[in-house]
Amino acid sequence: MNTDGFSVLFSVLCGGFFVLVFGGLGVWLMIASRKQQQKVAVSQNWPTVLAQITLAEVRESRSADSEGDIQRSYYPHIEYTYQVNGVTYQGDQIAFGARRGYASPQKANEEIARYPVGAQVKAYYNPENPKEAVLRQQAIGTNFMLIFGIIALLIALCSLCGLLWSVISNLVSS
Repeated sequence: MNTDGFSVLFSVLCGGFFVLVFGGLGVWLMIASRKQQQKVAVSQNWPTVLAQITLAEVRESRSADSEGDIQRSYYPHIEYTYQVNGVTYQGDQIAFGARRGYASPQKANEEIARYPVGAQVKAYYNPENPKEAVLRQQAIGTNFMLIFGIIALLIALCSLCGLLWSVISNLVSS
């Protein structure tokens, strides 16, 4: 195999892998976003039950960036119990999707202030699977997932166009 043939094969393999990874990520993010939105729509018909808040606290998550600086994120953590047909369940899902994190603990404290320990609140539960319940019928992070899914898919498509252009121009010049 000559040097030009090897470079074309190498670019097709590496570029193809890049296209597959970003394309797969984009499709997965878009599908996950859609599933969460569908879950919100279906939950509009879920029955409600009174739930008792058993725990309401702000939790901290730490992560280090590339320079070693610690980034903190604060998120509300709520736990509640509820009964369906005489069976007691425990939930911790406020809404569908990802947990909402905040840069400051004040925002997370404002969120948990809505759910003081001992309070009776309305919970929406899945009648087909009563273990599944939420306090709010909304999805968190679905727009973020959709936007990044579209961006990843566009990167994959642009890379595919560049890869095809490179291969075709190499074939024509040979």
